[in-house]
Amino acid sequence: MLKNGSSPVAVLGAGIAGVQAALDLAQLGHRVVLLERAARPGGKLAVLQKTFPTNDCSACALTPQTDFFCIRSPHFIKHAAQDKIALLTGVEVEGLSGTPGNFRLRVRREGRQEELSLAALILCPGFEEYLPPGLERYGYGRYPDVLTGLELEQRLALDKRLRRPSDGRPVQRMAFIQCAGSRDLANGVAYCSAVCCMYALKEALMCYEAAAMEDLPLPEITLFYMDMRTYGKTYQQYLEKAQKEYGLRLVRSRIHSIIQPPGNPKLIIRYALENGQAVVEEFDLSVLSTGLRPPENLRDLAKKLEIELDSYGFCQISSLSPVSTSRPGVFVAGAFGGPCDVIDAVTQGSAAAAACSTWLKDAGLSGICNNTLELESTTLLASRDHAPRIGVFICDGEHLSGSLVLKLLEEYGSSLPDV
Repeated sequence: MLKNGSSPVAVLGAGIAGVQAALDLAQLGHRVVLLERAARPGGKLAVLQKTFPTNDCSACALTPQTDFFCIRSPHFIKHAAQDKIALLTGVEVEGLSGTPGNFRLRVRREGRQEELSLAALILCPGFEEYLPPGLERYGYGRYPDVLTGLELEQRLALDKRLRRPSDGRPVQRMAFIQCAGSRDLANGVAYCSAVCCMYALKEALMCYEAAAMEDLPLPEITLFYMDMRTYGKTYQQYLEKAQKEYGLRLVRSRIHSIIQPPGNPKLIIRYALENGQAVVEEFDLSVLSTGLRPPENLRDLAKKLEIELDSYGFCQISSLSPVSTSRPGVFVAGAFGGPCDVIDAVTQGSAAAAACSTWLKDAGLSGICNNTLELESTTLLASRDHAPRIGVFICDGEHLSGSLVLKLLEEYGSSLPDV
């Protein structure tokens, strides 16, 4: 229970969906406890360098229009919510009891068991990369030049150069293998993971850009696919950009295997075209577009929270109520409800916050909102006695550091009035 005596809404998971839900709830006047299992907020988005379809910095691309906000920083989460969000990290959920509107959440944090009084709960525990045993036929784990998409992106974020892991040489020919473990009943899961086509396009563009920054010849990149699912707004244009501006090659096919004979530095990919013709090609690097799955601990978490899961282990939701779980007062957003991209996760975070706020009002618990709004109004009136100031935040991401001298930019910004 918070200082004003009202029970807050808890958001479980501080990835982009959870943070968006927390910020929206705070904007609506609710007090929020944002619970994160890891040591810091950000979720999977914090380890990605860029987001599609703009290829902007993943941490900056989703800044709210009303304020500056960086998902990697607890300070900015607190600042954007005007102190209405309490962020707790290193939290393990033990159980949920009570009734809707009067829940008691048992958690373990820093070796101690704590109990939180809650009005409602939004679940945003995110996802994990799906690495089925069937990836062995692609040489994953056996050949160093076979990576997953996430591994490639992390390498590019750290090194900024496109190199073969085995010998450090520049990559000349590169292959992306789509649906590696997805839409595959025999060697993986039956569902489409929704993001793989687009993140493969994003990473292909990142590889082209990395080569261009070194003044190296652009690599020849081939994308092997079953179906290209560029379903979002501007996503088709993103695909066309990769093809027309950089020469990305698309091959509709089914991959048979990837091998590397002893003494041969090249990867040999065997695949079949639509007409059944068998083809063999050599590549320097192969990237597996792996899918999404629920986190390892989710079945145990679902039992503790007494909510139902679907046959794949994602949260059971209704087509007509896609952010509600099977337990009243408990809502869901992001990839826990099923695979989704960043844009959809943000949308679902806002939808869950709106549904939760409406449910609280309908349940006669809207007083939580009124108390918070009064505190916010007092804070705004008190701030009028101070002259407005301008905050300048300089990011050292490649979009700025690649073309500007950041030290000079800092000195110039500091010289401006009211900064």
